[in-house]
Amino acid sequence: MDLPDLTQSQHSMQGTGTMQTPKSRWVMSYELVSALKNNDWDKAEGIQLSIQNTGVMLVERARRELSNKLMEVLDSGTWAEAGRLKRIIQGIGAEPTHELMKKLNNKLIEALNRRDWDNADRLQCIIQGIRACRSQKVLQLLFQMLTTDKSKNSIDDEERLERINSANVPDEMEEAQSEAGLCLIM
Repeated sequence: MDLPDLTQSQHSMQGTGTMQTPKSRWVMSYELVSALKNNDWDKAEGIQLSIQNTGVMLVERARRELSNKLMEVLDSGTWAEAGRLKRIIQGIGAEPTHELMKKLNNKLIEALNRRDWDNADRLQCIIQGIRACRSQKVLQLLFQMLTTDKSKNSIDDEERLERINSANVPDEMEEAQSEAGLCLIM
């Protein structure tokens, strides 16, 4: 019986029973980066499906490129492309970079301060979809808007703030959320 070489066995894939070679990781990662740079969304989505179906894990450069591309799209305000990127990141299970989480949080703070509910909802959806964390600044602003700024809020504002505030956030942020509330109460 032929056994896979050591490099293949170190990269065994989850769930599919096939082996992931370093070359397949590199090739799929390169193809994804190339599609993103060329704004070829259909190709990027096809690669994302291949990655999902084969269980290949991306190289770090591809993860960074996904985050960088989403930051670029957020700056341009192209929400359709942001949605596609969110689905790609979500489908692959790529972790967002620290810089992307910071950008998303800053954009959300800007939208909340302007009471731009449509963009705040979109940003919250992206944050939630890619499992990014909301910063303590976002949590404090939401708490402030829901408690001390009540007189500025219409009924519609209250409903939208509540929806954004109650969106599922990763477990590690629940503690920060309760701390933000306690800090502001004191």
